[in-house]
Amino acid sequence: MLLFAIVAGSLLQVYEDYPTYWSRSPVPFHIFLLTQVGLLSILAFLMGQQKLLKHPAFAVFTFTVIVGLIWSTVQGLRWFLDISTKGEISQDESEQSNNTTVNGGSNTNGTTINNTSLPTVIVFELKTSYYIEAVVLLSIPIAVATFFLIILVIFVCIVFFEYRRNRLRNRGAPFEDDQEAYAEEVAETYMRLLEPVTFDRHSLDTKHMDCSICLREFEQGEALQRIPNCSHMFHEACLKKWFVQA
Repeated sequence: MLLFAIVAGSLLQVYEDYPTYWSRSPVPFHIFLLTQVGLLSILAFLMGQQKLLKHPAFAVFTFTVIVGLIWSTVQGLRWFLDISTKGEISQDESEQSNNTTVNGGSNTNGTTINNTSLPTVIVFELKTSYYIEAVVLLSIPIAVATFFLIILVIFVCIVFFEYRRNRLRNRGAPFEDDQEAYAEEVAETYMRLLEPVTFDRHSLDTKHMDCSICLREFEQGEALQRIPNCSHMFHEACLKKWFVQA
């Protein structure tokens, strides 16, 4: 009911002002006002009917209303600028015509006749109420379109940077795999240089009772790896992991 009252009020106001006001307009701007109010009211009603939007017919109708609203906004903006521009030009032409003197011909007595041309210039300006209404009706779709455009730009930027990051990550993955394989190969080379031993805590050659990497004490009879030069002993898994990380 509220939307119907708004449309009816605008229609009644334009109808009352048409004979004395809108009939002098250089462009049919009142058509834009009525069309824009009607389309915005229809769109607001459709947005409130979420269940109806699930039907294909109503979805197509909503899309048609949005397209019509875009066309109406563009055309209304052009008419709005035309009214402002033509009003300013008419005033300038009126001032120039008042200062222009056209010299006529001679009459039968030989007297020169000076005719001053003063054309009638009609200047059309929007009333304050219509001006405010036009600004509001133009601002609503432009603001909404700007908002969705910003959201679209942000979404495109996020997708682009995510795609670029994944691409760089995939590009660096083979290098990381090659580097890891090289580290494994180097670790195996170092492991072959070590001396495998069996831990015996009672042996006189045993100087270390725990692994310096994991800090866990050796168990009697446990298989270990010993560095020949310094006789340090380590768990094989600990030492290999240390070589790979180093």
